[in-house]
Order: sequence, then structure tokens, then C-alpha cells
Amino acid sequence: MSRTANPLGDKFLTAEQIAEALQISVSHLCQCANEGKFPKGFKIGSVRRWTLSSIQNWFNQQERELPPSSQIEINLR
Repeated sequence: MSRTANPLGDKFLTAEQIAEALQISVSHLCQCANEGKFPKGFKIGSVRRWTLSSIQNWFNQQERELPPSSQIEINLR
């Protein structure tokens, strides 16, 4: 079994992986998690991890909560 997958089949992500995907710094990601603006994840010893499904759920919730005026419509005509 891969070291990045848990027995339930969900992938574990590092702060570095998430920060890179969101194009933010690791310190900003951790600050947001500590302030409750992002999932806290869990710690294994001193290392924090998140499950891919928890990040996907958070992202989907953020998209649903966007006000209509912040959504951009692209017209390719």
C-alpha cells in the first residue's frame, strides 16, 4: 500500500501539496487552518495531513457559497 493512502482508500495530502494546488504559501494555509477558515486536518506526530475528500468537500462548499456577483461568466463568441 502507498504511504499516501489510508486503508479506506482516501489519499492523504501534505500542506505543501495543498498549498501548491491553491497557489498559496504553506504558512498561509496553516494560518487559515488554525483560524478555522480551512479544514484543520489531523496530525500524525508533528506532521499535519488532510484527506483528499475533506479538501474536495471544502472546495465544493466554498463554490456553493459564492455570491452570484462573484461568479464570472465567460463568453467565447
